[in-house]
Amino acid sequence: MRKTISEYLKEFSMNVNKQTWYFNNGSNFEKALNNIKNLKRDVVIWGASKGGEKVLKLARKHGIKVKSFVDKDPNKWGKEINKIKIIEPDKVSKESFILIGSVYEKEIVCDIKRKGFRFYLGGLLTNMKLNIEGDKLIKKEQFIESVLNILSDEDSKKTYLSMYLYAIDNDASRISATEYNQYFHPLVKPEENDIIVDGGAYTGDTVDLIMSKLKGKVKIYAFEPEKNNFAILKRISEQYGDRVTAIRKGLWSSEGKQGFITEQEDAMGHHISIKNCNEFIETTSIDIFFKTKKAPTLIKMDIEGAELEAIHGAERVIKEYKPKLQICLYHRADHFYEIPLVLKKWIPEYKMFIGHHSSCWGDTVLYCTIR
Repeated sequence: MRKTISEYLKEFSMNVNKQTWYFNNGSNFEKALNNIKNLKRDVVIWGASKGGEKVLKLARKHGIKVKSFVDKDPNKWGKEINKIKIIEPDKVSKESFILIGSVYEKEIVCDIKRKGFRFYLGGLLTNMKLNIEGDKLIKKEQFIESVLNILSDEDSKKTYLSMYLYAIDNDASRISATEYNQYFHPLVKPEENDIIVDGGAYTGDTVDLIMSKLKGKVKIYAFEPEKNNFAILKRISEQYGDRVTAIRKGLWSSEGKQGFITEQEDAMGHHISIKNCNEFIETTSIDIFFKTKKAPTLIKMDIEGAELEAIHGAERVIKEYKPKLQICLYHRADHFYEIPLVLKKWIPEYKMFIGHHSSCWGDTVLYCTIR
């Protein structure tokens, strides 16, 4: 029987607190940041590291004066970042407004709640960068319900719902992470003799992991368009001989060239974009690439927002061969529901699972299999 969002909320004992400061600011980061500078509270950044530095830069861009950094590491206390002092948590006023400057967001939110802090804003290193904001999902309850009703187990439903609510009210303490490792779902994982597409192979970290676990008894086609990442991937791949083929192309719905943004501060953030691109990359589709090759049995995609286009570029392969799928949902708000619904429409017999593999918004993966 089909259930509603309200029924799922009741079942999993989760409630959206619509009176939170964050929700009342429209779940919009730009609006939230612009309002913080008008609050009569000390603003501190929790996390005195590279993440904290990025949040400081963002705060200053919005005219927010930061009083101090906060960190649990006693080795950092008394030191400074950009002339702003790092202090210990016990010295922070409970009435301060906290900007979370770390990807270990769930742990930090749980900690500051225990300490009695009430005013905070997280997601600044992931949600904002990835353009995921609650106001883009709050109006999509009917689609979220549809996805919840096609997921194959209760753990997946709980995880999916927790990420939906987190996107709305920014309470990272509700994130429900999964126990198994990313890309190794018990029923949807690399296995001996698989032919694998590694879309967004980065520098070969997933290639290395798969080859190590399966002792090289697979064939991997690793796609990575960014030149510096690809150079490392190529070196990693060569040690595996013909078991790994590195391809310097991006996965897309067609073959050709696409605008590409190279992120200077984040080697994992390069992505295809029509606007503001600073170079062009070659692209291909899975349907075209495998037209004369044996079809893949497992397709993994972590391609920085190009997932839906690349899925459409794999429509023939998916419909004809029904491979196992591991598709990242977290780069765009609409992908969070569109990708599962498109794939279920194409292959009704797909069993679908959701895994989440971080303490913040990133690394939510859709796992599909017909087994």
